[in-house]
Order: sequence, then structure tokens, then C-alpha cells
Amino acid sequence: MRIRERGREGERLAEEFFRRGGYEVVARNYRKLSGEIDLVLRKGNTVYFVEVKVDNPTFRAVERIDDGKLNRMLMTAEAYLSEMGLDGYDVRFILAVVDGTGVRVVPVDENLV
Repeated sequence: MRIRERGREGERLAEEFFRRGGYEVVARNYRKLSGEIDLVLRKGNTVYFVEVKVDNPTFRAVERIDDGKLNRMLMTAEAYLSEMGLDGYDVRFILAVVDGTGVRVVPVDENLV
């Protein structure tokens, strides 16, 4: 399977995982000049911005999230919240790691952003 196909399949599996957990998927592949967010979810009064990474034997997914990626996520999330009028919502950033065993959720420490 090619890299892009693996990424799409990973996003599909992550979306399914979150839906089963009661999250509403409100956007997929939200793009702005500042960057892209793979999934935007909502549950209650919280909006979740999710970066999906597919783990492989060569590169661990968490190693591919650097300060630049975190900052782009933050700027893109701010644009989304403003555009959708969701400024009063709680916000969380999540890394969803997809591997052969399923989906693992890694909360992103906002202090890193």
C-alpha cells in the first residue's frame, strides 16, 4: 500500500474509532494557508483537533510531530474556531496513532504548542 493510501486508510480507521466513542466528526482534512487538520471532532462543549499518523517499523508516529507541526495545528485550529463561531468551546489537540493493533490516542500537551 502506498504512503498516501495508508494515510487515507489511517484517517478512516481513526474516524471510525472516534465515532464509536460518541464523537461527532464535524470536519475532515480542514485546510487553511497555515496548515491542515485531519479530523475536527466535537463532543459536548469540547472541540478536538486530531492529527492522524500511521505508525510503521521505520518511523514512530509521535516522532513525526515537531514544533512546526504543532504551531501549524494551533494556527489552523484558531482559524477553524473563528470561522465556525466556536470561540467559547473548550479545545483539545490529539494525536491518533494508527497501527496494526488499532488506534491509540495521545493527548498533545498544549504547553508544547
